[in-house]
Amino acid sequence: MKKIGAIFWTLLFIVFGRYQTNDTDPMIWITIYGVATLLSVLVFLDKEDRSVLRTFLIAFLVGAVILWPDHYEGLTLANGYTLAIEEARESLGLLIGGLGMGWHLFVTRPRQTVNS
Repeated sequence: MKKIGAIFWTLLFIVFGRYQTNDTDPMIWITIYGVATLLSVLVFLDKEDRSVLRTFLIAFLVGAVILWPDHYEGLTLANGYTLAIEEARESLGLLIGGLGMGWHLFVTRPRQTVNS
């Protein structure tokens, strides 16, 4: 389950990073998703550091809250581009990044042994 999840998150973050090339600030978001991709690869290779995963979980979630727009206008451009739509999309991306880090922390948690 750990390896399959790591592959899933790695591919998802690669796709997210790829679609940032047409963003107004692509290098920031390519870097963010690049770090998430790298952390997912490290989980796949069993070389993760749980404190780093925890740090990025917190960073992603705090970033998602900070970027959430004051007025939610949706995620689609049906009514044209607005800053609120861009902020909502960015916030959602960070939330998904946080979910990925949370997943990695869950599947890499130390197992408790039962002494009988």
